[in-house]
Amino acid sequence: MAPKFPAIAWRGLFDEYRQLVSPTTEAPDPFHWAAFAATFSALLGRGTYLTWGDENMPSLTHVGILGETGKSRKTTAINAVLNTVVDHFKPMVPPEASMRDKNEPDPFVVIRGSGSGEGWIEMIADRKWKHSVQKVEYVQKSRAALFVVSEFSMLLGKIKRGQAGSMEDFLLNSYDAMSEWVHVTKGKAVVATGATAGLLVATTFDGFKRVMSDEMVSAGLANRILWIAGDRKDLISFRPPVDQVKLGLFRVHMERCLRACWNQRFTATAAAQQVHDALYRREGNVPSQGRAADEASNRMTTHALRIALLFAAAEGKTVIDLPHIEAAWAVAAYGKSVVTEIVDQLRATDDREVETRILDAIRREVETTKVIHFRKRDIHRHVMGRNGMPATSFNKGWESLVVAGVLVQSVGLGGRFHVED
Repeated sequence: MAPKFPAIAWRGLFDEYRQLVSPTTEAPDPFHWAAFAATFSALLGRGTYLTWGDENMPSLTHVGILGETGKSRKTTAINAVLNTVVDHFKPMVPPEASMRDKNEPDPFVVIRGSGSGEGWIEMIADRKWKHSVQKVEYVQKSRAALFVVSEFSMLLGKIKRGQAGSMEDFLLNSYDAMSEWVHVTKGKAVVATGATAGLLVATTFDGFKRVMSDEMVSAGLANRILWIAGDRKDLISFRPPVDQVKLGLFRVHMERCLRACWNQRFTATAAAQQVHDALYRREGNVPSQGRAADEASNRMTTHALRIALLFAAAEGKTVIDLPHIEAAWAVAAYGKSVVTEIVDQLRATDDREVETRILDAIRREVETTKVIHFRKRDIHRHVMGRNGMPATSFNKGWESLVVAGVLVQSVGLGGRFHVED
């Protein structure tokens, strides 16, 4: 059962979009929120921002959908937003796009499926083109892409096996929305100036737990994505069409919001800043939930501000007010609860696997030596190798088995152990 999604999150365009598509699909409403958030932030681009010290904080929000295999309608929610929103609005990005020459490449593209980090950065890299009339060569910058991965666990698996090139670096760096991104591969420098890389991914709970490694969590692959979970709604045996009148009105309103917010510096009211400060300090004083859970959720406060930007933009406003901050923090807290619960389960699964491997190694040692007493270092040798167990994991698993009374130190045998029956 997924955590309860905050009702306060249905604001402005988010609520209009839910009313538009929710009656036509079995996908849970939080999935529609997630799909729209990722899409809306990608369409806004890095030009919608909040001044943050010597940097700009964009509204760019990477979103992940978590559900059960085939039953929660993850892909249904993704297809809905691509069909009703992206296909209509991508020709308008950036706002001067309608004045482009016919030879200029599309400045906003949608990339579906997995790939390599090198391939993905090429899609947002500066691109040369020649004007059809002037015959002058230009360089298109500030390119944008929405990367959509319906089976994110498969991409994580490729990263884990070293088969996705620099994909891990791409996923980490794209969230930061750097003003200039230089990637060197095979002696060639690929430059992306002012680029936006939106991310909308989906996976199952089991898929996430199966492939998300401790190293990936530590690197930041979990905390850069706002994770949204959901359970399928009531069955719809025959899906009704989207109301075309409502769709037309929604698109008109959304276009107004986009044009009001494109390339705008946002500000926040004093009341919004005061509440954000209080919530930020409260979050900073929350006791540790364990290293893995902390690492998986330590960008919660950044998510809150970026979502607040989206909520303001979804009303066509460039000022973040108190309701935007309160709703954003509710969503960010929800996302934290989702990812920490999954990571806690992941750690528990990993611990059990470590203990099982240690006991299997003990069994092999006993069968080989025909002696029931064994040394810790000999067992560790059995679990080492190319895909060996890190010493920290081995020591933790060994200590857990000792504390549980499964492994007992044998008396008078020089530090040897035996398995307690």
